[in-house]
Amino acid sequence: MQTPTIHIILPVYNRIDTTRAYIDQLLAQSYTDYHLILADDGSTDGTADMVASRVDNLTTLRGTGDWWWAGGLHAGYKWLLSHPPKDGDLVLLMNDDVRFEPDFLSSAVQEMAGKANTLLAATAYDIHTGESTPNCAYMDPVYIIFSADSANEPNCCSTWTLFLRAEDMFKIGGFHPKLLPHFLSDIEYTLRAHQKGFQILESSSVKIGVDFESTHNKPHNCQTISQYFQSLFSKKNADSPVIFLFFAALRIPWKKKHYFLRYLLRTLRTEARFFLTGPLPADLKRGIQRLKNVLANR
Repeated sequence: MQTPTIHIILPVYNRIDTTRAYIDQLLAQSYTDYHLILADDGSTDGTADMVASRVDNLTTLRGTGDWWWAGGLHAGYKWLLSHPPKDGDLVLLMNDDVRFEPDFLSSAVQEMAGKANTLLAATAYDIHTGESTPNCAYMDPVYIIFSADSANEPNCCSTWTLFLRAEDMFKIGGFHPKLLPHFLSDIEYTLRAHQKGFQILESSSVKIGVDFESTHNKPHNCQTISQYFQSLFSKKNADSPVIFLFFAALRIPWKKKHYFLRYLLRTLRTEARFFLTGPLPADLKRGIQRLKNVLANR
């Protein structure tokens, strides 16, 4: 029986030490029939050269700094469209900052054997505490509420690591890097797949370690109000109301589109609460103090 080649789409950008650690783990795999598609978004630290010097079966795609996460995955998707894999081959969407054991790829191949129309996510654990955390969840498509304990089967998951058959990826389609360049692009993608009839499966035999302390950028502890709002609407911010609005517009059923206005208001209300109860920007603190001084001297 012919073994599947795993086509790994790996977005990278100027994290040569992180990517080097990933390559160390990849080269230690017991399953060696893989093809690495390195989506390098214009790194200037030698990342692409380092990978090229160590990985034989490699395709390098080069961006100019505006791909972000979803753009890198979409570039890999388009490359696979123009270079169709053989029947039965797998695609792996993956972060370069996760940790995995030498049996990671072989366990996934075994898990995917005989499973049609399936997206397989690894079980994640916190590298600091060892505690497992759900990687798949059920998302209410109207209220956009996520639950890992729902009685409903999972309909979305992250793409820290996501295995699927190449032909299934082509059925699902690519990403939306202009609308969802980074955060929520994986949730939108897997939710779309589920809505097209694909099963979302999380495997306890396929595991990854994740550094949860470095996964999100929150708009707190900023020094100025300008910095706060730049951070709030940044592509790096997981709670950006603009990102949530695009996500809701893409995935909420058309007849329920009025719900995303409610959702946007809820998101803005949450951010306002963080702003009012969290550490105030330094320039706002100074302004308040000056106002207090003026009032005290009247």
